[in-house]
Amino acid sequence: MSVETQPFLRSAALLERALRVIFGVVLLSGGVVAVWMIVDTPALGQMLAGNIGYGMAELRDWQSHGLAALVLVQIGIWAAVVWQGRQIFAALGTPDLVAATRAARIAARLLWIMLIWGVLAHALGSVVATWHFPDGQRALAISVGSAEISTIIAALLATFTAHAFVLGAALWQDHREVI
Repeated sequence: MSVETQPFLRSAALLERALRVIFGVVLLSGGVVAVWMIVDTPALGQMLAGNIGYGMAELRDWQSHGLAALVLVQIGIWAAVVWQGRQIFAALGTPDLVAATRAARIAARLLWIMLIWGVLAHALGSVVATWHFPDGQRALAISVGSAEISTIIAALLATFTAHAFVLGAALWQDHREVI
């Protein structure tokens, strides 16, 4: 290992460990939602309905479970994104550009999925939260806010990074063949 690569490898290892901790926190939050759903479904439903703008609605149990399921899917997608980020830095720490490229491509796809799911989940959440309302008062809300814009930027950056890894891997392979 050369002196020039030591700081890079240390940084990659540090970021991989940090993402491992973040992954644990994301899984823990999913566990909290799942336990809360079992222990106090009405309170969880009220809190989730309030987060999408329908806090005054008296929800039925199936609505609370539906909202919790939407959140659990979102947490699962977050966990997958964080895990792929961890995979990128683990591969860079070895350094394995092919594995880093593969992980970056998957992370970019997952970020696009997270964006689409975020918009769909909000729309589905508004339908679930207002399903018991009288006719004419039910809602289907579609919103694009700062969270979605941030996800678009992150997905674009991950996509470009994946392409940069592909080019870097090709250059590295060419360099190895020349030497």
